Amino acid sequence: MKISIVGLENQLGATIPFDFLAPSPRLIGPSGEEIKAIGPIHLQGTITNTGSCYHLDGKLEAKLELCCARCLERYQLSVRVPLDENYAKSGAPDAEEDWRRFQGDEIVLDETIEEGLNLSLPLRGLCDNNCQGLCPICGKNRNLEKCNCKEESLDPRLAVLGELLKEPLGGGGKNGST
Repeated sequence: MKISIVGLENQLGATIPFDFLAPSPRLIGPSGEEIKAIGPIHLQGTITNTGSCYHLDGKLEAKLELCCARCLERYQLSVRVPLDENYAKSGAPDAEEDWRRFQGDEIVLDETIEEGLNLSLPLRGLCDNNCQGLCPICGKNRNLEKCNCKEESLDPRLAVLGELLKEPLGGGGKNGST
C-alpha cells in the first residue's frame, strides 16, 4: 500500500487527502492463530507536509474473523484504528527517532496498517461476553446445546484437603478434646 507525495515536497502545509480500499495484510493473533479479514480494509485520511516531516492523520476500518477463546467458534469483529504517524525521508538530518522512514516519492503504509490492526486485536477474543464455552468433560459447545455432565467443583490437586473436611471438627484428641 503506497501513497504518492508528489506535489507536497515544496509546499509547506500542503495536504493530500486519501480514501481507498486495500488488501488485508497477513495477521497473526496473540495465540498464534491466523486472523482473516473479511473483505478489504478501508483507509482514509490526509498526509500533510509539516516542513520537517509528512504527517499522516486518518483511520482504517476492517472486519476481521477471529476464533472465540471459550467456545472456539469463528466470529466477526469490526475494528476502527486511528492513524497518526510521522514520516521522514531516509537520511533526513532533522528526523526524529520515532518517525517512520521512506524513500522516493511514495510512503509505504503496509507496516503502519499491520501494526495498527495487530494492536487493535483483543488479547482474548470472545464471540459474546456471555459465552459459556465448551464443556470440559464432553466438549460440547454450551451455547448450542446442554449437556448432563457433572463437573467436579474441587480441583483434583486439592483433593487431599477435601478429605480433611470430612473429619469431625475438634482439637485432634479423643472426643474432640485438646
